[in-house]
Amino acid sequence: MKRLGILLASLSVILLGCAVGKTIYNDSYLVINVLDKKLFLDCHIKGSVSVPFDLVDDFATKVDKNVPVVFYCSNYSCTASGIARDRLKALGFTDVKAYEGGIAEWYQLGFPTEGPAQSGYLTGENERPLDYWDDADHITAETLHQHMVDYGLL
Repeated sequence: MKRLGILLASLSVILLGCAVGKTIYNDSYLVINVLDKKLFLDCHIKGSVSVPFDLVDDFATKVDKNVPVVFYCSNYSCTASGIARDRLKALGFTDVKAYEGGIAEWYQLGFPTEGPAQSGYLTGENERPLDYWDDADHITAETLHQHMVDYGLL
């Protein structure tokens, strides 16, 4: 039994070292929540991963610059997803977008989420600006949902 414990502890250290030292994200399509971990755990898009805004630069060193990346935050009032997108574009990423409606819009549309969804902003007003559209820098909830289905994330 003691040997099994030592083996498991050693395996944990090895796996942690691999995760820290190498690319730790999938290589097909990344949907990144840039909110703090507490908000991510409360409610996030199913299939997305947490990269808090202050860790975006570190994240950029661990992923292939050709992998499609979509950043999102809380709602249309939050600018973190657009700033994160701009950072990666400046670093040479080839396909990076911001989903500006955020988890609030996604939740309100009834798309798949994970977490208890207790934060008040999830059900608050979150109107899409009239001049918002799908383009090279942005993605709508509907298009993001379809991409996630196409890539097998949902």
